[in-house]
Parts: sequence; C-alpha cells; structure tokens
Amino acid sequence: MFKANVAAVEFYQKKLKYTIDDSSPDMHYADKEYSYLILSKCIDPVVAKALKQQQAQEAAESAANAATLLGAVALGK
Repeated sequence: MFKANVAAVEFYQKKLKYTIDDSSPDMHYADKEYSYLILSKCIDPVVAKALKQQQAQEAAESAANAATLLGAVALGK
C-alpha cells in the first residue's frame, strides 16, 4: 500500500486492524524512505491478542525512552 494514500492506510490500520508487517521495508531500513508499506492481519485470535499486548508494551517503552531523551536534552546532558 502506498504511504501517500493516507486515507487508505488509516482505513486499513484503524478500521480493519491491519498492522505493518515485519517484511515491510520500514521495519528493516530506518535510514531510507520507502513509498509503500506491507500490511498484514493476524486471523488467529490468541496470537492476535498476544501481538496486541506486545505492541502496546513496545509503544509504552518507546514513549518512556522518548521522555527520558527529552528530559536529558532539557537538562543539557
């Protein structure tokens, strides 16, 4: 799916609950800009629940790391 099609990306991710797949280039090449995403959807409810919990934990850790970095910048370290 092309990233430029913001409405479609939001529809698939928010309404249909698709996630960025591990095979998507953005997951492997942080220094390059790709114009597309590879999305996937887990259909096994047990695996989907575990994946959702893992993603929530990763998001919380990422937010904590960002807060720590912002605090260090604010203190001039």
